[in-house]
Amino acid sequence: NQGVEFIAFPELALTAYTCKDLFHQKQLLESAEEALAQLVGQTAEMEITVILGMPVKCGTQLADAAVVFGQGEIYGVVPKSHLANSREAGESRWFTPAWQLNDDMVTLCGQEVPMGADLIFKSEELTFGVEIGHDINAPFPPATYHALNGAQIIFNTGANNELIGKHEY
Repeated sequence: NQGVEFIAFPELALTAYTCKDLFHQKQLLESAEEALAQLVGQTAEMEITVILGMPVKCGTQLADAAVVFGQGEIYGVVPKSHLANSREAGESRWFTPAWQLNDDMVTLCGQEVPMGADLIFKSEELTFGVEIGHDINAPFPPATYHALNGAQIIFNTGANNELIGKHEY
């Protein structure tokens, strides 16, 4: 109603960042995909592009990903490239980085969609890229690729876990 064209939700917003070993539970992944399907359907009549963080199953692998969708269609899935593996965020325990994923297509909500850290998205007025969290700290972040390939805006959907003092940091 306010004319918003883009909305970006944080990394793993659909399930929460702190699921830890539950990320490998079939019920969690199925419920996340069902919730995504509801959101895709509920926004189908809106002229808005949504970027939503969630775990995405890729064959036997799991990606910490951002799903980009709008008007009833999933445009693509951007997996996180550089996993955070500090003592409080051992992401490699649950997720596979983008460069190690076996597939460049994934089926979500019955739609076969492209998947990759190098996806560039275009709307009528804007070309954009998406990276996730710790990707921004890499020596050659996905944003560099996006900018060199015409992206005018880079969305970073990073989230932090629940440590005291993290907000001030």
